[in-house]
Amino acid sequence: MIEDKYDLVVIESRTGGLCAAALAVKVGYKTLVIESRENVGGRFSTEEIDGFNIPTGTNLIHYSGWVPWVFKEVGAMLDLRESSEVFYSIRAKEYKIPLQHRVTALLELCNRVAPKVPNRL
Repeated sequence: MIEDKYDLVVIESRTGGLCAAALAVKVGYKTLVIESRENVGGRFSTEEIDGFNIPTGTNLIHYSGWVPWVFKEVGAMLDLRESSEVFYSIRAKEYKIPLQHRVTALLELCNRVAPKVPNRL
């Protein structure tokens, strides 16, 4: 039976699940990760197309965020590179975001492109 073999079962292999599993293994839990899709990693995975590795989603990680912390904690290598440009796609239109003050710029962009809601106060 599965409960006889594993201390922990993680049901999904996106970033959070994989990080949780890695941290559990580090402290000694016998861990099983179950994924229904072909690939693991969720938005942090790649797909090979014509010999090129294409990201399937997010490819921006903050140096001081929790993902680099988990990699360091479990002794895994993480190859981070500076980003030269950042774009957000909103309603199939791309918007370039400055590298400095990205969060503020993204919030201002969302306010600009969001549908106007009448003030009902």
